[in-house]
This record gives sequence, structure tokens and C-alpha cells, in this order.
Amino acid sequence: HVAASAREAVEAFVRKRRAEGDRVLLIVHGKGNHSPRGFAVLRGEIAAWLGQGQIARHVAAFTSVTDGDGASGAVLVLLAR
Repeated sequence: HVAASAREAVEAFVRKRRAEGDRVLLIVHGKGNHSPRGFAVLRGEIAAWLGQGQIARHVAAFTSVTDGDGASGAVLVLLAR
């Protein structure tokens, strides 16, 4: 399943980057332009994983990054110290 693979990748990325001392990450999930329904399915999933999932303890804060049109295709993540 795509969401399960994405979750594993996001969790591994966050853990690795924090272990290597990074403080800020940019996770690009896309805008959903190519998804069957035309919206970013992973945007809400990633927010749930960062806020409530197994990696939430590694995350101090996160926010969506918007382009000039207000569309969000990425999440900016501040890692916990």
C-alpha cells in the first residue's frame, strides 16, 4: 500500500535526520495533481504521523508550506532537540 510505504519512509527519514543532528526538514508530499481525485492524499496522513504517530516525539512543530497560489505541496518540520 502506498500510504504504508510512505509512512515507513517518512519515519525513517525523520529518525535519521534527527540522529545526524538536523533541526529542520522539508518533506515534499506533492499537491495531488496526479492522484485519482486530484488532491494531496498524503498531506493529511503526514500531519497525523508527525503529530500523533511513532515519530511525534522527534517533532517539535510542523507547518504546511504554501506556494504563491496558496496550494500546499510540502511540510516544514522542526525537530525536537
